[in-house]
Amino acid sequence: MNILSNQKTCIIVVGPQGSGKGTQCTKLVEKYNLLYFEMGDVLRKAKNSNPEIAQIMSQGQLLSDDVVQSFVSVFAQSATTNSFLMDGFPRNIAQATWLFNFLGLLSFRVVVVNLVVSDRQVLIDRMLARSRSDDTIDVIHRRLDTYNHVTLPLITYFQSLGCSVHTIDASSDLETIFQEVDNVFLNT
Repeated sequence: MNILSNQKTCIIVVGPQGSGKGTQCTKLVEKYNLLYFEMGDVLRKAKNSNPEIAQIMSQGQLLSDDVVQSFVSVFAQSATTNSFLMDGFPRNIAQATWLFNFLGLLSFRVVVVNLVVSDRQVLIDRMLARSRSDDTIDVIHRRLDTYNHVTLPLITYFQSLGCSVHTIDASSDLETIFQEVDNVFLNT
């Protein structure tokens, strides 16, 4: 069986900011015509109309679980395909527990792609190169610290739930990374 079979599948792409999650997801969407939920993009749009979200994001902090879960709930319930990608959610154990239970109610299985970059400076350089206004050096450091302390433990948690977890070295070139990510799609 592969991810693109008829079984309903949520593919969660996990990795620190700058690991290439968005780039790899975009390539998968183009190749397989998948639905794609990208929390960062959803929140950047929301902050334009919500000053509270804008303030929290400008400080490099995470929004409350209730806020982000509401965005995910609307997306997942309206999914019109058997498989979709998630990038940027969940970010902590509480969100992962909610998502796993929520998707179970909708009969989705969960597959995790974990993009790893061991050199922090590579991540910093990548984030600075994308020239987003909220990517200041202080905010970048806070985001990476938050990822390491809050989000990284999700990998062990997903494994404990019996999810299929695939770790990929995301420090090489984009095409090599994509070949490995694509392999997960074809062989999971």
